Amino acid sequence: MTTDVSDDVLGRIRRYRRVARTVVESSKSVHERCLGLLELIDVARQESDSTVRHWAEMAIWQESKRFLGVDDDDPPLPPEPYEHRQRRLRLLGEDTCNRCLGRIATEEELRRWRRMRLQDAELRDARRGAVS
Repeated sequence: MTTDVSDDVLGRIRRYRRVARTVVESSKSVHERCLGLLELIDVARQESDSTVRHWAEMAIWQESKRFLGVDDDDPPLPPEPYEHRQRRLRLLGEDTCNRCLGRIATEEELRRWRRMRLQDAELRDARRGAVS
């Protein structure tokens, strides 16, 4: 495969990934975004080049799997407000929450959540940069 041809193939696949990301991140309803992804996958499946067809489908999947709730990454972190409340209660010397009676996170858990949140942000930025 010549460089021009491979650049064209990669460019076409990259466009599918960008469009999938745009659909997923749009402010439209979940229903409309799902329909947009279905239409996009239909277009990808009509590609005459089998390489573009296969990798375009994979790119669409990678951009949409988290939105569709089937991401194979680690489970999501607790929301930041929850983490902040846990930190406040820990600083007050509490071992359990006075509202839900749940156990307060340890200092190690709080540090781990912080590290994971930073790693998640770095990974998200790297993924976005890969197709910008």
